[in-house]
Amino acid sequence: MARALRALVASLVLVPLAAGCADRPVVWFENQRDDTVTVSIDGDRLVVLRPHATEYLPYSTAAWAWQRRVDVATFPTGVPLSSSSYDAGDLAEQRWRIYIRP
Repeated sequence: MARALRALVASLVLVPLAAGCADRPVVWFENQRDDTVTVSIDGDRLVVLRPHATEYLPYSTAAWAWQRRVDVATFPTGVPLSSSSYDAGDLAEQRWRIYIRP
């Protein structure tokens, strides 16, 4: 009986916490290149991506509430590869993914 009660209490606490995390959007960065790159948002380097790797940042970390410039450069030399601007609407249209293409 005590075990069932603990399981019930745990589910009542953990399920809402998990659901609260699930609705927070993340921005995915997918490196499709054969080399390592850095991703900077408005000049702040946030992500170093290995070749053919995908990583994400929470939407709130990148503060996407306004237009943001995303720069991609080689690592470690910093040679610029691309620069684009995105806002929340752009990201939603792209299913929250920014592709770094060869």
